[in-house]
Amino acid sequence: MDDHPQSIKNRSLELKWAREQIKSLKRKQVQAFRAKWFDGQDALAALSISRRTLQKLRDEGILPFIRLQGKLFYKVKDLNSLLESRYNKPNSKKNHE
Repeated sequence: MDDHPQSIKNRSLELKWAREQIKSLKRKQVQAFRAKWFDGQDALAALSISRRTLQKLRDEGILPFIRLQGKLFYKVKDLNSLLESRYNKPNSKKNHE
């Protein structure tokens, strides 16, 4: 009978450890998701544009997106591609004239 309280204590510690492992995995999944996908607010901040401009980019098919439960998400790589495609390199010819 003396082992019973210790057994309960051990089980409690095991459950606590398991909960912490689950929380850790969940945090890692969220971080991995956020590294690949931005929500609308993140996209607005990353591109420094207005909501209307973001909507226009969607409407014109310039920026792909997904809608999950009414919330819009954008791939980070698509945002980067958009920025790269609009990047204006200085014309080296003009610089030498």
